[in-house]
Amino acid sequence: MDVSVIIPMYNVETKIERAISSVLKQTIIDSVEIICVDDGSTDNTIKKVKEKNVDNIHVYNQHHLGPGIARNLGISKATGRYIAFLDADDEFVDSNALEKMVYAAEEHNIPICGSLRKVVENGEEKEVDLFSDFEIGKEGLEISYSEFQKDYDYQSYIYRKSLIDEYDISFPVYERYEDPVFFVKAMAAAKEFYVVPVYLYKYYYESNKQDIISNCIEDILKGMRDCAQIALDFNYKNLLYIIEDQTKNQYWNNITQNMTTSRMALLMDINDIYRKEFQSDLSVMKEILDVYSNYVVTKDQLRKVGISNDLMRRLVLINLKQRSWNIYFEKKSLNKVVIHGLGTYGEILVDLLNQNNVNIVYAIDRNKTELGNIVINQEYKDVDCDAVIVSLAEPEEIIRGYREIGIKALAFKDMINELSEGLI
Repeated sequence: MDVSVIIPMYNVETKIERAISSVLKQTIIDSVEIICVDDGSTDNTIKKVKEKNVDNIHVYNQHHLGPGIARNLGISKATGRYIAFLDADDEFVDSNALEKMVYAAEEHNIPICGSLRKVVENGEEKEVDLFSDFEIGKEGLEISYSEFQKDYDYQSYIYRKSLIDEYDISFPVYERYEDPVFFVKAMAAAKEFYVVPVYLYKYYYESNKQDIISNCIEDILKGMRDCAQIALDFNYKNLLYIIEDQTKNQYWNNITQNMTTSRMALLMDINDIYRKEFQSDLSVMKEILDVYSNYVVTKDQLRKVGISNDLMRRLVLINLKQRSWNIYFEKKSLNKVVIHGLGTYGEILVDLLNQNNVNIVYAIDRNKTELGNIVINQEYKDVDCDAVIVSLAEPEEIIRGYREIGIKALAFKDMINELSEGLI
């Protein structure tokens, strides 16, 4: 078997016949198997497929786990030397496309072969030039992925199954942006690919695409993070620029419509990867940090803690509500304090206290021996102070211990909550 064409399906009874028919028109159809993986359809999708009554169509079922998992199942069932992917609402174009692509891959002993592409949007069909930076020519062209570095349109290629098996390449469990991760992994493993001037794939653009994106933005960010990490590992700088551009121009409105701590954490992960390569922030992260430029915590501390949890979210809310820590310290009569804990939150607290002229009598930390000119002890020593501020992620037990012996103790995270909620 030359090619296994994998088609994930979900409630596509009106479109699946077109997709399958386009495969059956391929000139090497006798050497092609069609693997249809139904993702829990509730309409007549499976019935439509079975009505084709063709020996080389195989149908498998799963319980609505997403298209990526469906493709993985298809890969595991594939017997072809090459694998092609077709979404159930799209179609193949040139009838000799697979034949020419398989021939080129074999002739040039290369594990991935690409092709040209068409897109239909609002009823208008147009050609998409995926390789505008290269002279493909009539016979095709071998291209190094390090010179290409795109992460999209994976359906325009066929992949040698031995490559996928050897490098354990699969689609991650994301509802969206799972295909760029697969594509970049495959290209990084192959290093080179060949392109032939035929049109394999026609993509039908759906008008509800933005609604779909909005519902899956965290999975999109996970996929972008994965691709960015591969780009860093293989020194694909242009790919990092593409990911940055996607973040800012393609997905930014969806990301910011309902900013959550998990979204911010993923953005920070992408930003950390970007900084390792370029020693600077993503432009979108600069915009976020600039919004909070008057915020008392430094940018380095923001990166250190991540903005990836509820505590940091509330710190940001404090700035947005234009409330002031110095008013808080004054109302709480905090002029001299002891700090318990000098981890990430403790360092932020030190900065806050110093900027608001609150005297730090000493700090308690069993792992840190120095931090600026602060005296550090390993345990509490009785001293004249207004309160002990516990700057641990889980301060409850420590707070309870202090209060049992009559010492005023405050949890840093409770202070943040009070200020962000306007309780002080």
